[in-house]
Amino acid sequence: MGKANEVVRKKIEIKLSNNKTLKDPIFVGLDPSYNGFGIMVLDKDATIIEQKLLTSTSKKEAEERIIELEEGFKFIPNIAGLHSVSLAGASYLSTGAFQIEMEVLDDYLRIFLFEKNIR
Repeated sequence: MGKANEVVRKKIEIKLSNNKTLKDPIFVGLDPSYNGFGIMVLDKDATIIEQKLLTSTSKKEAEERIIELEEGFKFIPNIAGLHSVSLAGASYLSTGAFQIEMEVLDDYLRIFLFEKNIR
């Protein structure tokens, strides 16, 4: 797991748990990528609670990079008041093998959310 992603995850968890003025429901937006995986957490008034960018080690295989990224987003199902998660689609600008890897990341996220009963 990337140390930077662990720090991001912990900061988001602490901010969410310490914020006593959160207005349910909570919305999470995800823009997945191996190089810059965006996470944005909003309350019902569209106030940004947190926004972060996760990264993965480019020299690793796609499977290892997904596991590395998961450390940064696996807190999402535990957000109290979570209403929905919006997932941006796979990149249309990617080509060749990287396009397939991006589709794998997208599918993995969809399965991850589905298994956590987030639709």
